[in-house]
Order: sequence, then structure tokens, then C-alpha cells
Amino acid sequence: MDEHTSLACLIYDLSEHGVRLVSLDPACVPEVFVLAARPFAEPRVCRVVWRGAEEIGARFAAP
Repeated sequence: MDEHTSLACLIYDLSEHGVRLVSLDPACVPEVFVLAARPFAEPRVCRVVWRGAEEIGARFAAP
């Protein structure tokens, strides 16, 4: 995948510090990625902190 790939996901948990996402293939999500979603005024840079079979937990990068 290149830096312009989009992956569908569901946001299950959202806090001011991070997010839990459900994706069909979390292994395809890079360690650092940009999350663009309706709850955010601007896309957020995220860093993966854990991975499960269908989920990832990510922390938002400091602005």
C-alpha cells in the first residue's frame, strides 16, 4: 500500500487521546496513519498502540 490508500473502518471508542477502530484487515494499517472521519474538524494523525484480529487501538499524535 502507498500513502494514498484508504481503508474502511468503524470507530467503536473515541476519546480525546485515542480511538479503537474495527477493520477487516488491521494488519494493513500502518504504524502511523491519518484518520479522517465526521467527528473530527480536521484529519487526525494516529499511532497504533495495539492490534487484535479485527481491531486496532491508536493514540492521537500531539498537534
